[in-house]
Amino acid sequence: MLGLSPREKKAIFMASLGSILEFYDFIIFGFMTNYFIKNIFGNDSLNNNNILILYSIFIIGYIMHPLGMHLYSKIAPVQDLRLVDGGITLMLIVSTLTMGLIPTHMPIVWWMPLIILGVARIIQGLACGAEMQAELDHIKIKIPQNMSFAALGILAGNEIGQFLAIVVNRILNYWFSPDQLQDYAWRLPFIFGAILALLIYLIRLKFAERITEEHCYRNIIPVYKLFNYYPSQTFIAIGLAGIRGALTLLYLIFIPFTMYHFLHYSLLMISRIIFVTSIIGGIVAYLINRYCSYHNAPRQLLICLILLLPSVILWMLSSYYDKFVYPSILALAILSSCFTFLVQRVMAGLFPSAVRLAGMSFANQQGYIFCAGLMPLISIGLAHLLLKSNLHFSHYLVFYIGTAFYLLVLVALNIYGLYQLPRYANYTDIHQIRQRILAAKIRN
Repeated sequence: MLGLSPREKKAIFMASLGSILEFYDFIIFGFMTNYFIKNIFGNDSLNNNNILILYSIFIIGYIMHPLGMHLYSKIAPVQDLRLVDGGITLMLIVSTLTMGLIPTHMPIVWWMPLIILGVARIIQGLACGAEMQAELDHIKIKIPQNMSFAALGILAGNEIGQFLAIVVNRILNYWFSPDQLQDYAWRLPFIFGAILALLIYLIRLKFAERITEEHCYRNIIPVYKLFNYYPSQTFIAIGLAGIRGALTLLYLIFIPFTMYHFLHYSLLMISRIIFVTSIIGGIVAYLINRYCSYHNAPRQLLICLILLLPSVILWMLSSYYDKFVYPSILALAILSSCFTFLVQRVMAGLFPSAVRLAGMSFANQQGYIFCAGLMPLISIGLAHLLLKSNLHFSHYLVFYIGTAFYLLVLVALNIYGLYQLPRYANYTDIHQIRQRILAAKIRN
């Protein structure tokens, strides 16, 4: 549809494989949080403090991404890229396996699994940051003329990784009993993630085009330096990616958490509801996507932002009336899918073609770090403040209030960002690039 050649599509596909793995790890960690808590802290210790500790460890990995980008930009130009890619893959395999094989039930040194988990997340974060920089570097070398559209292909890998995690979670809850999941089966998704990392490396080794020696000693500028040149555009893009990430976290992690702990649904039922609604949401979003263009995407995104507020309120009401559970989850699933393609279209016009790929990829990463990643910490912090101010609040009520308040702030910031969009966005440029690609393809 974009008029890319088979060689360009192959280069984008090879680069997108890393995004599949990263978002698979992101969602799986969220799904398995309950088992981490119960196995590390004990079955009777599920409280805000333990959740806060675990999500803090999770965020540490994302904070390591810029350092991983910086290390890759320094090492890759002067080393054999096969060794560099192999080293990144080894770090991903070791860190993911470590999280899956982490020792548990250590009452005397209960903190040791936390240390091991934290170190594993740091290594994984460094590797993911380096992987992201490597993807951008390879795209820049292989398809320098048409790399503007490569971000759409790479970001599609995010959605594939997310859906893969949903499928794996569904299979786990279908084949294993709650006791089996508690004892050992929760480790399997991490082992699968390590195998997936190895498989991706072997696919690239076998089918990806080699980067020739003429690119040695090239200058790689880490993508986080975009802040220096496009600060306003980068902040708006991070906000857009952040609201999408926060909605993904709400739909795939917070909702299963509340259904299990507050509404007492079985994990099998929760996995089925998430699996079915994600498919329905994807189908509806695909139908809407057919009528979406770069020019009308900001208006459609604004409508979705406004619809997000009643959908979240409906989710909150489900804690009192079970009949609201299914429509609220379906509404949030559809909005989450719609945000996926709308945010990318709106974001694409913020950056010039020369840095569009880097800008969109970096904004997505940072949006998930600063908005989605911090969402549990801020929600729990707000909940603590409410509990201290009024002891009559229930635990589940402050959790809902904290989450809804945080999403309200993100919605307000993004509406303001869309208001500022005409000052920075240029969608005509994207149409011109696409027309040139199509014209060249017709001539050839």
